[in-house]
This record gives sequence, C-alpha cells and structure tokens, in this order.
Amino acid sequence: MSERRWIIYKITSENTDKVYIGSDNKSIDKVLRYHINRAERYKRLKCYYLASYEILKMGGIGIEEIEIYNCKKKNDLLKREEEYIMDNLDICVNIFSPLDNNEIIRPNKRAIENQIRKRKKELEDFISLNVSKLVDDGYSFEEAKYLARENDIKMMNYIDDNIEEIYSKWMSK
Repeated sequence: MSERRWIIYKITSENTDKVYIGSDNKSIDKVLRYHINRAERYKRLKCYYLASYEILKMGGIGIEEIEIYNCKKKNDLLKREEEYIMDNLDICVNIFSPLDNNEIIRPNKRAIENQIRKRKKELEDFISLNVSKLVDDGYSFEEAKYLARENDIKMMNYIDDNIEEIYSKWMSK
C-alpha cells in the first residue's frame, strides 16, 4: 500500500474567530466548493448539515491548508485531523470526531438550545405549581405569585441574561 497525499485544512471567516477543521485529498478549491454546495443544500432542504455551515453562514470565508499529510491508512489521517481539532477545541465548530461520526466532540448547538428551553419551561411550570399551592394555602393570587417566583424568577432571568455564557460553558465541556 502506497502513501497518499492528504490536506488538513481549516475553513475561516473574517467575521468570527471560529474555524472548521477537515481533511481531504482534493485540491483546496474543490474542498471549499464542496462545503459551499453542502451549505446551500442545507439552507434549501434543511438536511445534510455539516458543522462547516456555522462558519460559512458568517460570510467572508476562506480556506487554509494546515498541513499536507502523507500516510498509507486513512485512519492515520483522521487521527491527525482529530489532534488539530482537539488542540483548537475552543475555536473549532466541529461536532463529531473524524474517527467516529457517532462520537460527539462537543454537544450540538441545537440540542443545547432545546435543553435550555426545556429547562426554562420546567421552571415556568414549577412556578405555576407553586403559585397554585400557595393560593390553595390561602394567599392571594398576587402574594402567591410574588412568593413563588422570588427565587425561581431570578433563575430564569439569570438564564435569559447569561444564555451565551451558559452556552459557551456547556460547549467547552
């Protein structure tokens, strides 16, 4: 088995510090065209999502060679690509491991947003239940609302006010 020439690359945007890291054996121009085509298909059909879309949608895109990598086995290439991703995890938008598309490197943004919405709905339901219990205990509706939400509203406001920070913390795990 002879060695093949591969390119490890990053897709960048002048509008963000984030990057997408990938590898291919095609020319760098063809690789970028592939990602652009997939992004256009994703916008049209809402399917065939690639994490590179997160960079491409920012505009002002570019692609850079990180390394030309010669190897006999594609698995060796994917290990090398994953090293670059893990070394740049703080700025990399890649979601899945190149070695195993079922292994999540970082949680999917949409899933995290849904978790936050679900948690907020749970808090709202919890407050409503507490208000109902307090009304049943003889408090006026206004008093019950005030007492029930005093702490819980603080939590919901914290989530609303710090959604980007919370998201960033979850993404870094």
